[in-house]
Amino acid sequence: TCALPISYSRIPVGDLKVGLIAREKKAHLTNDVMNDPRVSDKSWAQENGMVAFAGYPLLVEDRLIGVVAIFARHTLSESILDTLGSVADTIAQGIERKRAEEALRSALEEIQQSESKLRQVIDTIPALAWCNLPDGPNEFLNKGWHEYTGLSEEESHGWGWQVSFHPDDLPPLMEKWTKMLVSGVPDEIEARLRRHDGVYRWFLIRAEPFRDESGNIVRWYGTRDRKSVV
Repeated sequence: TCALPISYSRIPVGDLKVGLIAREKKAHLTNDVMNDPRVSDKSWAQENGMVAFAGYPLLVEDRLIGVVAIFARHTLSESILDTLGSVADTIAQGIERKRAEEALRSALEEIQQSESKLRQVIDTIPALAWCNLPDGPNEFLNKGWHEYTGLSEEESHGWGWQVSFHPDDLPPLMEKWTKMLVSGVPDEIEARLRRHDGVYRWFLIRAEPFRDESGNIVRWYGTRDRKSVV
């Protein structure tokens, strides 16, 4: 047997022997390559002494993934199609899995790039802005928050941001936040936030859910706007 020439690596569906197998989604075997009108590169076949060809479609749930094919310098028996068929499913599943992995990796890269751009935009907002996960903990706080509170990203991440609020205001704040997480309804509340020098100032805190196409909350976005000095 011999590997297909490089010109066979990408063949439009319907073209040549491999393309016809792809279009019809049916296996094919011939032991007369030189007289087969569907074989266009007869000079290559003759130079390499090819006399037979066998091909089998790679399918996943009736979706064409590709075609596995071989040329041979000797005649092939009908059993070769059974042999190709026995490995075709494994090959097709492997290709499909690889494509899915590549698609997922590409999607994740796009999401990461989008999130990076979004964070850059949030950093430019004059108010103290933030992004929390669907179940409540913080995922991202903008530059203004860190400069105002003096807390680092590590100190503020998750539930660490709570230390910046006045002890008297934290319980009602968390009660309201918990209700919002359960209801999924945007709301607002006033609370005192500690500045990096220890001074507390009143802020109006607003939160808005961001939903996917199915209506599920994937993030909470919000701002904290200063109200007055206490």
